[in-house]
Amino acid sequence: MTELQQKANSNDPVAQYQLALNYQTGKGVPQNLSEAFYWFQLAADNNQPQAMFQLAKMYLQGHGTAVNLPEGIYWLTKLATQGDAKAQFELGELYQDLNDSPTPPAMAEIWFRSASELLPQAEQAYSKLLEDKFNQQRAKQVSAIQELDEEVRNQEEFLTLPSNLDFDKLNWAYVVILSSIALLLIVASIYQRQKKQRVDTDALDLLTEQQQLQQKLTESNAVIKKQKRQLETLYNELKKSQKTQMTTAQDQKYQLACALFGYLPNQVPDEKTIKVRYKQLSKIYHPDMKGSDDEMKRLNGALKTILNTVNS
Repeated sequence: MTELQQKANSNDPVAQYQLALNYQTGKGVPQNLSEAFYWFQLAADNNQPQAMFQLAKMYLQGHGTAVNLPEGIYWLTKLATQGDAKAQFELGELYQDLNDSPTPPAMAEIWFRSASELLPQAEQAYSKLLEDKFNQQRAKQVSAIQELDEEVRNQEEFLTLPSNLDFDKLNWAYVVILSSIALLLIVASIYQRQKKQRVDTDALDLLTEQQQLQQKLTESNAVIKKQKRQLETLYNELKKSQKTQMTTAQDQKYQLACALFGYLPNQVPDEKTIKVRYKQLSKIYHPDMKGSDDEMKRLNGALKTILNTVNS
């Protein structure tokens, strides 16, 4: 690990900004816009002005992250209110070129957030906005979870065979096989007895009986083989059904984790972006931010599930 990386990991905002620039330009390291975004964000959170500006541009241009107009405006606004002329000019050009400006609630959030570090009233207003957004998001998540549960239940009803029926079939197959074997033994015993009684009187009849017995034994063996194949097929179907149920449960857990993070299961980003989203959600779900221990545990479990799937 280089000295610059060590300083960045030690929460040095200047080192974090310089490391982000290196990843952005490919200087000394492989170019990686996602890594650049990650380190710009850490430096911006530590009030590094140049990092704030670069982070705003990445949000507005969709470099290293998805395009997020309110976040881009927020970081430019924060710089502009500190007297940064370049940020003020960028804001002017941005509003001049915008076809669809952010909604009034989004603008209110931007200004409350900008002023929250200095004014308690602004901090309260910003917290109230976050709480309202959190409640709306949780309502959507609950609805999505209910829909997923319903879909999984429907799939399970379609795919799952009743366990008692499966075992009944298995027991029935074993009984049939054992009964067939017992029947064959009885038949063989009868024919052997008949053969011994008539051996001295009618050799031709004895030969005929032996042929009939052999035919019956051959037919019975064929029946037993057929029943064994049916039993094996039934057993394989039971194992396949159990495996399908396990896969369905794992898929449901992953889908619920993605829903909590606001991702579609087939559009999950890379690990760095997931951790940035986790940091943002932690500010909402943490018990100190009007969340709860259960919600924070659920968030941590969802993070582990998503990372295990992404890294598998």
